[in-house]
Amino acid sequence: MQIETLYLSFDCVLPSAIFFNQHIEPSAIRCYAIVRNLTKLEGFCFASNEYLSKILQVDISTIKRWIRSLSKQGYLKIITEKIGINRRRLIYLADGFKKSFRRLKNEPPKAQFRTPPSSKMSHIKEEETKEEEKKEKENAKAYSSDKGETPKSELRSQISFSFEKMRFENIELKDIESWKELYPSVDIDKELKLMTEWIRCNERKARSKKHWRKFINLWLAKNNEREINREAAKSRGFSNEIDRRPRDKDGNIKQSQYAGMF
Repeated sequence: MQIETLYLSFDCVLPSAIFFNQHIEPSAIRCYAIVRNLTKLEGFCFASNEYLSKILQVDISTIKRWIRSLSKQGYLKIITEKIGINRRRLIYLADGFKKSFRRLKNEPPKAQFRTPPSSKMSHIKEEETKEEEKKEKENAKAYSSDKGETPKSELRSQISFSFEKMRFENIELKDIESWKELYPSVDIDKELKLMTEWIRCNERKARSKKHWRKFINLWLAKNNEREINREAAKSRGFSNEIDRRPRDKDGNIKQSQYAGMF
């Protein structure tokens, strides 16, 4: 189709919002007119930028700029459709220009109905919510006192390690008794001394630790499991000692060359 015949083949009616919009380039209105006419057949326009640049006799970059500005202001809506490997751009007419036209007329948007913050109802609601929160806190404290629960600060003392004195601090008798019940195969006093020796040898690594209670529990659990496995192996007749006596190809122990000499 030649360009001369295309000029004479259609009429275009523009909405007043785009016609009086000073934020749009005048030549971009021509581009909108062509796109609006091409959407009459199928409801959308699939013309490429090259096709529009040939009709309007401008560069492809200007076409991209016009379509971008029209889509941002709500006059066009662009959707990409995937057909197999290829992709096709579909341009629809959008109704967002009504909002832009309202901005041009400097009309503020309709405000939703809201109670002002300084009203009496808002103050009453705030006071009611505060009273409810206070009641919930009081009920939680009463429930914990009825059950005989103690706060978290009293349940566990924070065990620490003094690098100046090189010893653990804040270890109570109830902690040692609970460790003896949890890890019966381990001597707790001996293991605590071994921990201090390890900290002396690895002082730089130990200074990065913060949860000393967790460190002690992991140490005791690991050694307790080791002792249990060792006792189980002894009861079954196994030992960790390696028999280094020389053997022949069949696996029998070779007789020593010094046998019978002493």
